[in-house]
Amino acid sequence: MSPTTLNKRRSATASSRRIEFIPSRRWAAAGAGWLATAVALCAWCGLPAAVRGLLAALVLVTGGAALRRYVFMRGARGLRALEWPADEAGTYLVSVGSSGRWLPAIPQDCRRYGAGLWLLRFETGEGRVGALVDARRQEPRAIRCLAWQLFGRAGHSEGSAGRELPGS
Repeated sequence: MSPTTLNKRRSATASSRRIEFIPSRRWAAAGAGWLATAVALCAWCGLPAAVRGLLAALVLVTGGAALRRYVFMRGARGLRALEWPADEAGTYLVSVGSSGRWLPAIPQDCRRYGAGLWLLRFETGEGRVGALVDARRQEPRAIRCLAWQLFGRAGHSEGSAGRELPGS
């Protein structure tokens, strides 16, 4: 006879409709490599030195901001977690920023690129938020449920045809 435990696991219905994203070191390294290549190409192009420096700085700043927001999921508009409805007509909720505030959202052009790379973008009342997700690093049960909810059998979302944000 096994002893009873005080720490009970959350029910499958509650935990299978929510995921907290884990940033991917693999995609961060790939993004940093791409960024380093882009800066090197800017530095080696046949433009005057001042223009090359300005162009390299522009690429570094914008690319770094994109990596921070989409890959590391940091900043005021970084997508941290997602909660999806139990039915097709329900509202998605996204947790954004370091405060983790929850906003109603509509999936916009969420895509899978192979088994491991997902690009998730959601439209909220405050604008668009998104993340580049390494599906292999996420909690398996939650990522399977999210895949079924977002992609079904087709492999990519159909967008937000006919869906509106609550309160719009």
